[in-house]
Amino acid sequence: MALPLGKQEKFYKVYDKIMQIKYALGIHGKWTDLKDPKIALHKRVEDLEKRLVKIDTPQFDKSQDPTYESWEKTLDNLDFSKYDAILTVSYGGWVVVKYIKENNIKINRLVMMCPWRSKSKKENTWKLYDYLDKNDVNLTKLVNEIFVINSKDDEAVPPENWKKLAKQVWAKFIQLDWYWHAMKWNAIEIINNLVVNWKI
Repeated sequence: MALPLGKQEKFYKVYDKIMQIKYALGIHGKWTDLKDPKIALHKRVEDLEKRLVKIDTPQFDKSQDPTYESWEKTLDNLDFSKYDAILTVSYGGWVVVKYIKENNIKINRLVMMCPWRSKSKKENTWKLYDYLDKNDVNLTKLVNEIFVINSKDDEAVPPENWKKLAKQVWAKFIQLDWYWHAMKWNAIEIINNLVVNWKI
């Protein structure tokens, strides 16, 4: 599903209020320090809180090539049964897919924003990619609704990569124009509408 520039402003205004998400989990990308007020995740959290949605944003390993196991330890301390939706950013999406699959976790909605997969020589990063490529990660029996959303000008995530991920997890994929990897404010509203109450 690709949206022309002229229609993107209307995109987030036309949706079914099928259910209202009250509690979400936000998963950041690699080398992210949540103490930095400039990171884009804070704007997404602020917007969700204005919609009366509570959101947890745990701090994960901030290194540039974290092991899956280091992020897994943080996820193990979370009670997934209390979350209505999960919003992932970049590398965090790959971690969550593996974690949900390996632990048989059921979630209502998973929104994966710009699931990062660029060419990299980082060993631990590629171990995670290899797992997803070599194992069945179909999440349809665990997640009611799955969205993969990306911008076509995102050099960190070439279209063939995020479309491949969407097929792997059986997600609905949405392509935006000219928002790059971090996404701009209008895109944040679009993404948060998917988290809260939009269904296609």
